[in-house]
Amino acid sequence: MLCEACEVEMYRVDDEKRTDLEDRRTYECPDCGATEERAKYRHW
Repeated sequence: MLCEACEVEMYRVDDEKRTDLEDRRTYECPDCGATEERAKYRHW
């Protein structure tokens, strides 16, 4: 996943499972420090 501002590969800083159906992952850019949260839904 790339940072929208500087197009640098972001790294994961969080891997929390909030519910049984949803994984939220927080990414951070090493250059500008911007964070973005991406939700990934699991389908059974």
